[in-house]
Amino acid sequence: MILDAANICNDIQVLNILSIVKTIIKIITTAVPIVLIIFIILDVIKTISSVDVDNKKLSKSIGKRIIAAVIIFLMPAIIDLVVSNLPFESYYMDCYNKTDNIETIAEGNFNTSRIACEQANEAYFNCSGKCTTEYSDAYVKCEQAKKDAKLIPDKAKRNDAKQKIQAELDRLSRILKSR
Repeated sequence: MILDAANICNDIQVLNILSIVKTIIKIITTAVPIVLIIFIILDVIKTISSVDVDNKKLSKSIGKRIIAAVIIFLMPAIIDLVVSNLPFESYYMDCYNKTDNIETIAEGNFNTSRIACEQANEAYFNCSGKCTTEYSDAYVKCEQAKKDAKLIPDKAKRNDAKQKIQAELDRLSRILKSR
């Protein structure tokens, strides 16, 4: 199965995983330099309290740790700079950057499927005859909207979305019973 990078970037579960990865990277790029600075301070304290001082070895150790701290701290910016200057389009970085907009994307996905649900309900309502295809289409689209509503991060908005879709499903059920 080949995944379409453009569509996968709108999948909320994928974006949630990327968001976790992004958080872990932020923690690492913040914590590791802090830990290295603490080690530098401990080295200096150990050296000051010791009679047997090897300044050359201490300087080399501190220098390596400072360089490592700076590189680790700047790594995300360096990677972003390199990737943004590549001659081709990077869908992966687009996905990674979309993690800041998960709520907007989730609401957009829900609204798209809600509108499809409402339109399918309307088509079923206006249909004459058996209309099995129209009913099935409306039901599937409303169920998709129900799934999309569950992915909205904000609880109040999620509950509001669920109520809207439940109203559409109730309407579909009433139309079915009236036939």
